Amino acid sequence: MGNIQLGSLLLNGRLVMYLIFGAIGWLVLHYRLRHNPEQNRFMSYASNAFLIWMLVWKGSFIFLYPVEFIETPVSLLYFDGGKRGEWLASIIAICYLWYRSRKLHLSMNVWMDIGLWFTSGCWLIYPILQFITGNEPALYDSLSILWSGLFLLILFLTRRTSRFGDRTGYAIWFLIGHVLLQFLHPDRTLWLLSFSRLQIICIAIATGLAGWSLFREKNEKG
Repeated sequence: MGNIQLGSLLLNGRLVMYLIFGAIGWLVLHYRLRHNPEQNRFMSYASNAFLIWMLVWKGSFIFLYPVEFIETPVSLLYFDGGKRGEWLASIIAICYLWYRSRKLHLSMNVWMDIGLWFTSGCWLIYPILQFITGNEPALYDSLSILWSGLFLLILFLTRRTSRFGDRTGYAIWFLIGHVLLQFLHPDRTLWLLSFSRLQIICIAIATGLAGWSLFREKNEKG
């Protein structure tokens, strides 16, 4: 998403998008953990992780593009670390959540459950934001909204019958659905064989979740 022009005001489009994602995350946390005694602690750590992500993502512009920053320091307001900055910020934020959860013995199953709600919500809102900023919707965007919206509806309808951590199968199907939808993306850039980078990432995560589920099931059976 590019910059957003509001009269004479120029806004960083990706910054606006990520702030909206952060608001979605807060609402998801508040709703999903409303009956959990650890709600405040989870929300505090998640908020800190989001703040860390934003600071690293924006701040990475300084050392990824030092010449541009030195020549025009104000450029930090309009630019960021790009894809490399996003990856760096994500790794640091995930490490922070892992460290805090392990130190205080917080359930990773809860994080997985929340993460699925958050990811499907963001995947739903992203094409809508693209349309609002002037991009013409393609077939892929419409089907992505439909799939993510349907998935959120399923999560909502099964919220009372599924315990935290019972969402591994849901997550795998969600990822597989988006891998298939990516073949309809009009600007899909091939990264490996006939798959895009996003498809490879989704396949890797789905494979990891399937392996983890089998390993956990094997341990539970002894």
